[in-house]
Amino acid sequence: MIVTVISRKSFAEMRKSLLKAPSESFTSDNDGHRPRPRSKPLAPRSSSEEASPPNGGNTTANNPDPDQVPREAIQASLPIRPIKDGKGKALLIDICANLTKSYYSQEEIRPILRRAAKAGITHIIVTGTNASRSKQALELCSRFDGTDGITLRCTVGIHPCDAFSALYKKDDNKQYYLCHLGRTYDTELEKFVKSDLGRRYCVAIGECGSDYYRDKDHVQEQKQVFRKQLALAQKVGLLLFLHCRNAHEDFMNILKPFLGCVKAVVHCHTDPSIRNTKELVDAGCYIGLSGMVRDERPGRFNPDIVQYIPEDRLIVESDSPFLIPRTTPSRKRDQHRSNEPCLVPFVVRRISHLTGRSELEIAHKSAKVAKEFFRLE
Repeated sequence: MIVTVISRKSFAEMRKSLLKAPSESFTSDNDGHRPRPRSKPLAPRSSSEEASPPNGGNTTANNPDPDQVPREAIQASLPIRPIKDGKGKALLIDICANLTKSYYSQEEIRPILRRAAKAGITHIIVTGTNASRSKQALELCSRFDGTDGITLRCTVGIHPCDAFSALYKKDDNKQYYLCHLGRTYDTELEKFVKSDLGRRYCVAIGECGSDYYRDKDHVQEQKQVFRKQLALAQKVGLLLFLHCRNAHEDFMNILKPFLGCVKAVVHCHTDPSIRNTKELVDAGCYIGLSGMVRDERPGRFNPDIVQYIPEDRLIVESDSPFLIPRTTPSRKRDQHRSNEPCLVPFVVRRISHLTGRSELEIAHKSAKVAKEFFRLE
């Protein structure tokens, strides 16, 4: 065995040089946790996954990878090359962005929309995940619809992980009781939908569904709130915007009786099961794919499921500020890496790599599907 001895002086000089090195890149765990340093530079992607020029040709050696730009450039401007057709027309629709006050200040919205427009986004669906955020989503659409040419629409609903808190509150003795909203939440959601803002901007009921990964303690409450929202969608004639994680069997048993009356999209689909994916498609569901498609870590995303999603059922999304596409440089916000709609092109490029279809084809077709599904202009 060979041992290399480094003197104190040499070690100090080496440490000094490391401290002067450019700031290290970061990787996200895709669960919204604090970022951690990456121990080594990103490995170069295969040539088949390199981003292609707007005309669909090959990237040349003299053209640097547009997805790997300096961090200081990201903080100042758009982090990626947009996806637009040969005439410069924007193509992309982001069907899920959590842009309400719980995640972004109102001062951040215009810059976010400006970056999205530069990336080729034409429409964004703002997600409502409880009564408060659903109201905020409607108000945000009213205030910012049309900013930088982007059409904003929204959903109204209660996320499965918000189901228990929608039903129960704590009293002064810290005991849970069925609150007023818990008895009337479906009526409140219906009021939102039928309001002036709701008739103009709401395109779906949700985000609703089942999540036994993050909340296994309130399964019955999830089922109750899910059923009520399915009935509401049927009553008011709106689409369903769905969430399912580690709950496929219960989710399908509750959903199937309604699918003959309402259309549904399962957003941010990450179930690794090919059988479950096929069952969703066979039942008539549309499928939304997010930045998780770029997560190649074991057990995170099964790329094999993509080939079982027909192109006329596939829609893309950011699910911002969550699930930033892995290996993507991004803006830093409050010491966290924050996803944005402008990063949807990274999702499209990964799907292009997995399916062998061009990014322009993926972008154009998914936008067409989203427009028809959500009845967007």
